[in-house]
Amino acid sequence: MRTSVPAPCEGTGRPRISARCGGVGPTANASSSPLERVVVGGGRGPAFGARLRRAVAGGALLRAGVRGAGREAVPGCGAEAAVLADVLVGTLLGRLEGLAVALDRTGARVGCAAGDEGRSAAELMRQIPYVPVLDDTGLGRAGRLALAWLPVGGLSAEALRGSVTAAARALEPGGWLVLPCPLAPGRPLGAAALRLALAVTDATAPTDDEVTHALREAGLGHIRVAWEDRALGLRLVAARRP
Repeated sequence: MRTSVPAPCEGTGRPRISARCGGVGPTANASSSPLERVVVGGGRGPAFGARLRRAVAGGALLRAGVRGAGREAVPGCGAEAAVLADVLVGTLLGRLEGLAVALDRTGARVGCAAGDEGRSAAELMRQIPYVPVLDDTGLGRAGRLALAWLPVGGLSAEALRGSVTAAARALEPGGWLVLPCPLAPGRPLGAAALRLALAVTDATAPTDDEVTHALREAGLGHIRVAWEDRALGLRLVAARRP
């Protein structure tokens, strides 16, 4: 829970995004158990609950022979977007060089290519209310983005390369691409839930090597795992346009 209001940008009257760096976004605590991290970690609770509901619903769909659910059911999209957007503002703004300053500039824009019927874009807008967030249809035409958001769950290797290339092209020099990625949980139940989510959407999860190769092929650098939470089975990989 935020306890203070960021100072306004000089001359604009709007909260300064860079003032929120190092905030209270969820971060993994290696000393606590996975269950404790879910219960204590703010937005983790709703995200974990959403994953359990999706697992139950997914099992019913598979028993009925239904596959190909929308991307809102893919790990890192839909109901899980809220906790990831909170991590972006509460944690990543203090770790990704120049991003907070870029988002504070007049005319800054964010592109969201989640494809989950606008749920991820809505959460990004809620966390960064003074920066326009363009959805999938606007990403290719954006031209100059300070940040692009691209969940990779469910993308084939070929689709991943195409999506990363398009997002990289839309970034401004120094802009960041952030990829929410499924992360295989260490516990069997969590791993089974991830496999179920992918089966329901008739999709796969790109490997770490495929993600890294796509980012390098698109000419991006500063590639890193910026955040991960094995309790939720999610990580954020970031890369920067030179």
